[in-house]
Amino acid sequence: MRKGTLCLPVTLLLSIFFTAAALAQAPVKERRFVYGVNAFAGRDYVGTFYPPTVNTLYLLADTRSIISPRYTLLYFWPITNEYKVDWDSLNETVTGTLEILRRGKLLHSLSQTKYVIQHPRGLDAGEVHLYIGREAEAQYQEFQRQRQAYRDRVWEYYEATRRYQEQLEEELARGERGEEVSIPDPPLEPEPFMFFSTSLNDGSPIELPAGAYSIRIRGADGQIVPQSERKLIVFSPRREGLGYTIIPQTKWTTPEQADDPSQVIYARSGSSMYLQPFVEEEHNELYYTRLAKPQSTEGRSDRWVWVHIQPKDGGYLEVLRDGQVIGRVERKPYWVKQIPGPALGYEVVEYQAGGEGSRPRSPDFEGYEIRVEPGQPSYAIRLVEPDGSVVVGSEREIRLVKTRNLWALYLLPLLPLTAGVSLTVWRRGKVAPRQDKVS
Repeated sequence: MRKGTLCLPVTLLLSIFFTAAALAQAPVKERRFVYGVNAFAGRDYVGTFYPPTVNTLYLLADTRSIISPRYTLLYFWPITNEYKVDWDSLNETVTGTLEILRRGKLLHSLSQTKYVIQHPRGLDAGEVHLYIGREAEAQYQEFQRQRQAYRDRVWEYYEATRRYQEQLEEELARGERGEEVSIPDPPLEPEPFMFFSTSLNDGSPIELPAGAYSIRIRGADGQIVPQSERKLIVFSPRREGLGYTIIPQTKWTTPEQADDPSQVIYARSGSSMYLQPFVEEEHNELYYTRLAKPQSTEGRSDRWVWVHIQPKDGGYLEVLRDGQVIGRVERKPYWVKQIPGPALGYEVVEYQAGGEGSRPRSPDFEGYEIRVEPGQPSYAIRLVEPDGSVVVGSEREIRLVKTRNLWALYLLPLLPLTAGVSLTVWRRGKVAPRQDKVS
């Protein structure tokens, strides 16, 4: 084997070895100034931080967010090519006031206060509250009270379960002796504790109209804190609308989105799908991406992205054909049931009040069921308020996908290839050298 053949694999192995060794080393952490931010993102708060390498902060206009200047341990993580922080080792509040300027003119000087962010019905329920000052302290105490009450209920449940087991054993023993048996009712398990709350933290509440600003921290000594001067972009949506989450019955675990009013919904003939309407806003892609991921290189300033804000409750869907209303669909709750057997399938059934089986069961989701009838190439749907007014931007066209003669679609990509091969063979036949006869 030639010497050059061994050179490349050895070099590659050495490169992998030294790279792995470098990644195995503990990162170097430095005490640095960062901005911790809890930014309202339209539906929830996004917690993030801005290292010194990021010069611009992004916030939504006319909504309250929190900016918290901090000293922490900062280190670079080469695997994701971004800076990370070690809050557990150091999370020191920078005392001072947050100054907001526009075109060099001081607009606001904001002091820091206590704040807490809470989700009373759970992280995924959509309800979120930001409390500041004394109200934050009171709400955090209420959270602790409810959490302790839940712990007490759990302890009582375990005690009741223990007593139930003892009574059950006693009754079974009575039955073995031929005596009359009275089976006690099992204790009811307490409802899950869904209340979520952050701890009490320090920060400056900020709420500004759209525009370009700059911020800085003026320390307790009256001087500007080093590395605290940054730009601030406060942005608002370009337009509002109504989007849909589409849950196909055949693949309910992978829902689809229909955000833009001009977007067409495609469906198979004879299938069913469930629509969940959402109030939405269209934001600049670059700004909105940076709001949640300050160090990201994704997003472009000339693109726009739809953001779901909150579910649209109330009203009903109208189904139209050729501009005429042909049906009305009410919002209903549904269960997803596993089909027994080796097929590992499932079916969506309408929710029945009172639960299913021995234990109560909540609905898996709610939505408007649209059944796509065969024989009609297209439908249209729109959301109507309880008072009869049509929700602006809610209309979508539904087109049927033809599933017959699908083999023709697979043949289409082969046509250019077949034509190319035929043309090549023909040309070779035309230019092939003539064999002269030898006498």
